[in-house]
Amino acid sequence: MNEYNTKIGIIDQFIYAVSKMKEYPSLIKQGTGRVLSFAFLMTMLLTSINFVIPLLGYQLSFGGFENFFLHKIPEFTIKNGQMEMDGKLDMNLLGLSVVADSEQEQYTEQDLDENALAQVMISKNNIMIKNIFQVVDIPLKYMSHITINNQSLVKLIPYIYVMELITIGMMLAMEFFNYLVGAIGYACVGLSFVSLRPSLALNFKDLIKIGIYCKVLSAFIGAINEGFGFVIELGYWHTIGMFISFAYLIRAITLYETKKD
Repeated sequence: MNEYNTKIGIIDQFIYAVSKMKEYPSLIKQGTGRVLSFAFLMTMLLTSINFVIPLLGYQLSFGGFENFFLHKIPEFTIKNGQMEMDGKLDMNLLGLSVVADSEQEQYTEQDLDENALAQVMISKNNIMIKNIFQVVDIPLKYMSHITINNQSLVKLIPYIYVMELITIGMMLAMEFFNYLVGAIGYACVGLSFVSLRPSLALNFKDLIKIGIYCKVLSAFIGAINEGFGFVIELGYWHTIGMFISFAYLIRAITLYETKKD
């Protein structure tokens, strides 16, 4: 199929991809750069929905980092290799479970929640950090040369904002990469379908474009589902989203065949 560099606005591309499938042949005629630009803007939208907006909402809910460090968590001090805290901290920060208790002499792996993907537990003498890759035990005696308290955390706020921006950038890059990989996967499926119909003048580049657009609805709903804390369980949604995208893929190819006829 020849590329005619048809220009369709970003919003119109979204509308066509979701609700005007008869326009898929027009979407495919667009230049590759324009389609990739749409995919990138789409991933920016998805990242905003499933991460940036919940993150900002959570920060606003506790009045910003300074208010959080000074008034929302108990007063504490890490000094001479030990932590002292006025009370106990037990909270969840966007999926990160944080527990701190100076009355607990030391936490071990047995104290970690096996269902938690990310967890931090701080006792009088150590810090246990768990993520999906590993568990790290940090004895506080290795920090005996420094003092950390609530005011120390306030001074770190500028660095926290920088880390947030870096994290958002990394998530955007990963989201874009995953979106394109998914589109290529659907293109491979479409290629097997096209091979059964020699009359279809669709090449692999065309199918990748269809793959980018056929994912729009399922990716958008999936991001909303994630932003609301997985109202639909993740495993179920992956299956549902895949069927939705496959339906769009096959329908788009069929429509193009009809258009050619």
